[in-house]
Amino acid sequence: MNEKKSGARSKQTLQTLQTRRIQIPRKISFTPKQASLDLEWVHGNAEETSFPEASFDLVTASLLFHETPPIAAKSILRECYRLLIPGGEVLILDGNQKTLRQVDWLSDIFEEPYIKNYAVGSVDAWMGAAGFEAVQTEDWWWVHQITKGIKPIAARDSAALVYQTSASARFENLGAEGTPVPVF
Repeated sequence: MNEKKSGARSKQTLQTLQTRRIQIPRKISFTPKQASLDLEWVHGNAEETSFPEASFDLVTASLLFHETPPIAAKSILRECYRLLIPGGEVLILDGNQKTLRQVDWLSDIFEEPYIKNYAVGSVDAWMGAAGFEAVQTEDWWWVHQITKGIKPIAARDSAALVYQTSASARFENLGAEGTPVPVF
């Protein structure tokens, strides 16, 4: 999901790589319009989107990189970098690479064609190579990891620093405290 800010209201743009039509579960008791959400659904190639450069302040990817060859994941991260405004953040939720390296049977269960290539790689290194700074990865329980990075700010103005600080605080308060993590 990507977020564009426009005054007091923000426009949410959600892009999917799925080939099937996006379906909203019937249990949702409201539509985005009823909830006063300005949503736009887009289907496309994450390696080369049609969005203009520096048009988002947040880009997220969820459970994507273990499904793609590492070369595609690196290309997607370069596109994320292009899409972000200076000071913008990327957040990646995916399988825990450390766990996948240590527990072969877990990779075998999922039968994903690229999961072993993903496991031996490093999302941190891929993000650094794409140009992101302040890259951090935290384990989310033992199966997932959340990696964040920030597009550097050329001229450090106070408004950008406030955004950078508040965005970092969101990541640190995800509620993982107290969640047991198996030791290998």
